[in-house]
Amino acid sequence: MMGSATTRWIRPGVSLWLFLVLSSIAGMAQTDIPLAPTADDLVRDTVLLIQKDDLDHIRQVQRSAYDTHDTPIVVVTIAKVPPGEDIESLAMQWFNEWEIGKRKPNGQLVNQGILLLVAVVDRKARIELGADWGRRWDDHAQQIMDEVIIPQFRKGKYSKGIRAGVDALAAMAAMGPDGRPGRRRSLSGILRSKPDPLISPLPVWGSLLMGAAGVALLIFGLRDYKKYRTVIIIGGFLLAGAIVFWMTLFAIGVIFGGGRSRGSSYGGFSGGSFGGGFSGGGGATGSW
Repeated sequence: MMGSATTRWIRPGVSLWLFLVLSSIAGMAQTDIPLAPTADDLVRDTVLLIQKDDLDHIRQVQRSAYDTHDTPIVVVTIAKVPPGEDIESLAMQWFNEWEIGKRKPNGQLVNQGILLLVAVVDRKARIELGADWGRRWDDHAQQIMDEVIIPQFRKGKYSKGIRAGVDALAAMAAMGPDGRPGRRRSLSGILRSKPDPLISPLPVWGSLLMGAAGVALLIFGLRDYKKYRTVIIIGGFLLAGAIVFWMTLFAIGVIFGGGRSRGSSYGGFSGGSFGGGFSGGGGATGSW
């Protein structure tokens, strides 16, 4: 009698707990806009794809492009594009939200910012260009995507691919929107670097599978709590492990992301300020 009453009390409780957990996971699955970049920090590596030595190099290149050519090159890595969206619309949305561009000390807007967005689990990347680039540079951006970035990503060398992509985009910034975007004979020279150590989306996929297995076991076990109590416990541990992984990844991304959450103008490395830009719809998309 007591066991039956306990079961009647526990099953609704476990069901409620499972509902709350699934609701929280659904909320976490929505890719909120990361903290806004600033002129002092143009990298938002939320899934930790970039090695430290490559990150240092990328920041030096970004600083040079910003100071010398008035071109902020923003790099963002995420796990997945939110359901119902594509990487092109997401890149344009974030570009405009962050107003990627530069205002000179006299207030003149230089709207030639560049955004490189990488969604590692979706295996997609996007280069989004400020309006000053027009559409003349789309083919050149596509060449950078196809010949520089994607070949490295296919080998699992995400850090090196991002680094090489930033180098190529900085060379494009040096030419400027008024330059000639003709195809260069080769972009492969940019890729002279050592292979990455193990940097891959496998831990991300593993955590997703672990969470899915946990949910499946919990749902199965709730059919008969007394009979499948061990199954429920195992499912709970798997789901909890997946949640801890994603919460840790999110926390690390926030801690090391830095920056400010909103705003359109920030102080820069030299004269002028970050902000004011908007996308012109141009750029390039790649997948691997």
